[in-house]
Amino acid sequence: MVRVINANNSETIAKKIMKIKEIYSVDMITGEYDLILGGYSKDQSDLYNILTRIQFIAGIEHLFTNVIIKSMGTKIVIPF
Repeated sequence: MVRVINANNSETIAKKIMKIKEIYSVDMITGEYDLILGGYSKDQSDLYNILTRIQFIAGIEHLFTNVIIKSMGTKIVIPF
């Protein structure tokens, strides 16, 4: 998750993050953080390199990372 310095810049920062090939989703959220990211890495070294690229994007105040250790599935719900 990403906290930006100025929430008005969230969309611009999100677009910059989406240019990182290992990132497959960036969503604006409410609460303590402004953006939630989805991405993948080959190993810890690769993850470190990806996080380093993200944290040096201008306007990012804080980066909070969680690693998925086991996926329990993904479900797409289409409301009617």
